[in-house]
Amino acid sequence: PGGEFIYRLNLQDSGGDGWEGTTYQIVGADASVAASGTLSDGGSGLEYVCLPDGSYELEFTAPAGWGDDAD
Repeated sequence: PGGEFIYRLNLQDSGGDGWEGTTYQIVGADASVAASGTLSDGGSGLEYVCLPDGSYELEFTAPAGWGDDAD
């Protein structure tokens, strides 16, 4: 549709096991979530997102405890 654009998101994971609960969100200037997702499994995946013309931020959220150093 007019005023909308398709974006291709190339999702990558070097471990080959998906993002293990990490998610992404595409957030508009009005703080609304325009799209979200994750890489469920594997080392790569493609997602396509159709967004109206505007400003957006790409945010990532890791699950609680991710990256903690377990001694």
